[in-house]
Amino acid sequence: MPQFRHLFPENTAKTERYIFAKEARGAEFKVPPRDDRPTHGGRLIQETESAAQLAQQAARQLPAERRPKGMVLEFLSDPRFKLKLQSLEIRRSGIELCSSRVDERGVMHAAVFVPEGKAGLFVRKFEAYVEQVAGKRDNREFVESITAVRQAALEAFWTDAGEFPQNPDERHDWEVWLRERTNPHDASRQFRDAAATAGITVSPREIRFPERRVLLVRASAPTRNES
Repeated sequence: MPQFRHLFPENTAKTERYIFAKEARGAEFKVPPRDDRPTHGGRLIQETESAAQLAQQAARQLPAERRPKGMVLEFLSDPRFKLKLQSLEIRRSGIELCSSRVDERGVMHAAVFVPEGKAGLFVRKFEAYVEQVAGKRDNREFVESITAVRQAALEAFWTDAGEFPQNPDERHDWEVWLRERTNPHDASRQFRDAAATAGITVSPREIRFPERRVLLVRASAPTRNES
């Protein structure tokens, strides 16, 4: 139907590389008041190293073929302040920002994938902040934007509107995004095997992107662990 050609446009799409939305030049990045550098930076160093050790211990309990090639750290801000998100991602080292959100208290959360052995990159940033060596970057805005670092739990990946489900007895539909680029195994098959063991229902259908797999599952939320 040539007369209705405008209803069926063709060849109108084009592929473009994603560009991270940077802050406007000259814009002031506000950070909360902090204790002295050794206290604040030292606490972040301890929290990062502790989270890395917990992740390593958990990985060692798994069969070699199921061990993850990294961990996910969760960074938190003070209420009504932001994290310096662009400084949380170091692509050349495989460190990738997975998600970010602001909770009902105004605290920003960021889930960051850190490959095995790369947590030291953040530790060195915190050390530079503490030592404050003349002529070297001290990462002040980045470090002072962070209130705490911890090993990410399921809630760290919650990006939907509303609160994270709190009732462990109520089942929900979840959209699960799996990483492919940093997983040496079939991410979908590995997840399905683990889900079957845990009694989680997974839809047989999935959506594939170049670096992600998206699956629909039905499961309850685990009891939150504040430790």
